[in-house]
Amino acid sequence: MAADKGTAAMSDAANEVSEQYDFWLKDAFASGGSQGYDHKKFGITAKGAWECIKRHFREIGIDIQKESVTVAGVGGMAGDVFGNGMLLSRKIKLVAAFDHMNIFMDPDPDPEKSFKERQRLFNIPGCNWSDYNPVLISQGGGVASRRAKSISISPEMRERLGISDKSLSGEKLIRAILKMQVDLLYFGGIGTYIRSSEENNADVGDKANDPVRITAKELKTRVIGEGANLAMTQRARIEYAENGGRLNTDSVDNSAGVDISDHEVNIKIFLEILLAKKELKSRKERNHFFAKLGPDVVKMVLEDNYYQSAGISLDQKASDKKLELYHNYIQDMEAAELFNREVEDIPENDKLLSYSEKPGCLPRPILCLLFGYEKMRLSDATLKSPIVDTTFARRYFISYFPPVIRHDHEAHLDEHRLKKEIISTIISNRIVNQAGITFVYNMEKATGAAPWEIVRAYLIAENLLEADNFRKMVHELDNTADANLQTDMLLHMEDIIGKVVLWMLTHFASDRISFDFVNQYQQTIARFQEDLFQKLESICSMEEGCVVEKVKEYEKQNIPSSLGSWLVILPYLKDVMAILAIKEERHAEFIETGNLFILVTSYFEIDWINSLLEQYAATSVWEKIMRENLYRELETHQSKFVMKVLEFKRKDETMEQAFTNYMREKEALEKEYRRTIANIKEDKSSNLMAVSVLINQLEGFI
Repeated sequence: MAADKGTAAMSDAANEVSEQYDFWLKDAFASGGSQGYDHKKFGITAKGAWECIKRHFREIGIDIQKESVTVAGVGGMAGDVFGNGMLLSRKIKLVAAFDHMNIFMDPDPDPEKSFKERQRLFNIPGCNWSDYNPVLISQGGGVASRRAKSISISPEMRERLGISDKSLSGEKLIRAILKMQVDLLYFGGIGTYIRSSEENNADVGDKANDPVRITAKELKTRVIGEGANLAMTQRARIEYAENGGRLNTDSVDNSAGVDISDHEVNIKIFLEILLAKKELKSRKERNHFFAKLGPDVVKMVLEDNYYQSAGISLDQKASDKKLELYHNYIQDMEAAELFNREVEDIPENDKLLSYSEKPGCLPRPILCLLFGYEKMRLSDATLKSPIVDTTFARRYFISYFPPVIRHDHEAHLDEHRLKKEIISTIISNRIVNQAGITFVYNMEKATGAAPWEIVRAYLIAENLLEADNFRKMVHELDNTADANLQTDMLLHMEDIIGKVVLWMLTHFASDRISFDFVNQYQQTIARFQEDLFQKLESICSMEEGCVVEKVKEYEKQNIPSSLGSWLVILPYLKDVMAILAIKEERHAEFIETGNLFILVTSYFEIDWINSLLEQYAATSVWEKIMRENLYRELETHQSKFVMKVLEFKRKDETMEQAFTNYMREKEALEKEYRRTIANIKEDKSSNLMAVSVLINQLEGFI
């Protein structure tokens, strides 16, 4: 149970009943009471929405903490979400706003002076827009009653609104504000103000706002922040996004309020354990300790908002190239009754597939919806799996709690009654945020593995590659590097992780896949990466200085050399599991085996062959099967060739020497192989049969 506006007393009453009946949740039964986290004091819902808003603007090249943006809004400074939201940047130019009583107009505000005035109002209990100091309102602005029959519109305000009317009723003025051209339309008040052009007011179900409601096609704002609930219908969100608008859904933008309630409840459950063990001596001491955790909890919740909004951006870009995959996902999940397509306003198949003709592909509001459902699906699958009982998964459970609890009270955390549920939730969140909505689904189709097996393989792969360090470096480039480039880098890492996961699931039996891989090989793979960067030119026969030059090119795009170096070698890390398997089978050194594997990949242009297979648009089931078989054959031949060279290698030879000596005995085969490659490159219409011939020739080297 979570408290909403004005219901904190109800939380206290509910908790009193819980305590009276000695229910195990105690006062964690209902969040937000007198001993809970005060959402307005923390400004948590608004801050979470602001993380999403910052991302929208960052992706169009604007840092709203440093650059002025024009804002129109719904709400007043006394409100939690609106009041806190309008204090999150000193660069806000609030040109118009309205609440249930008044309409505020300030056509050309001074950002700093208006910020201070909004701050003053926020600290006045029950304030309204009529309390705004009129001296600080720019020429042509003012405050009017929402119920007024006629409001004089100044020339300055007419220009700002983009209208010619010299007077308007309160209702018409509100409609004009909703339609005005601003950078951000921020919803913090109650009511549904936007419907789609295909809906009528009766469809919306908010009769009080029928006179002021507009359609999504009438919106001119660049970005919408939906801090309030149901400010728009879902069909309106989709329509606005189809026309180039940037927004999420209310469930994404204002999720921080729910998130902090979750943390509150789970922390209180744990503090009951500390009370029982006398590590906290009294309820008063517990309350004091709990309150001190607040700032850390806020920080963790905002990180959740940041990474979730980042994940939606990743999925939106991925859908550009994989629209059919998302279409199939929606169909199959609907068939599995994960959601009701009609109830959730997910467009029909023809409409979905038509998005391939639009920039940005799938609208974000659709992705936001699918995000939530896929997280629930994976959380349920993970909760029922062996993963939640592993020592490895415990790291995710520990990470959920503030640093003080982790450092000082970790010994008792395993007694938490919702440990498994927390683990499954965190894991599902991170996988969908990072790998996307369709990742597990696609792997299920490709491998036949169960969702939890795919989750396990993903966690192993991303930890082996230390992907979190990579992601951290990329996210630290916010407002420094181009946001689209950041997205590309993150998708590149996910592509490599996906290839590692696919190899693992198709080559290892389920019982051979173990979290022990991480402990055994994480440091070895890190050393391999360092060694590879130093030797890449010689291994792959690149021109001298090529690697350094690539890093310098990244530096020109404001990417530090440490990250640039990682990006250079990232494509070569997709084969770490194949290298690991050969290393174990032949009892060879990992780094030497890895260098040989990459040498073979480069020498036989295996990545180029793979790209041919990826680019080929298989139109029939048989072509798809053939393409998948060729992928597998290529992988098999590559690994077998590496093992042949390992067997051939003499004691005093380096891997490179052994490879050269081995190839001297295959000179005739190599000439034929090179001729075939040249013919395929010359004949741009080459098909799967041509690639099949080449792969068969590769088998001759084994």
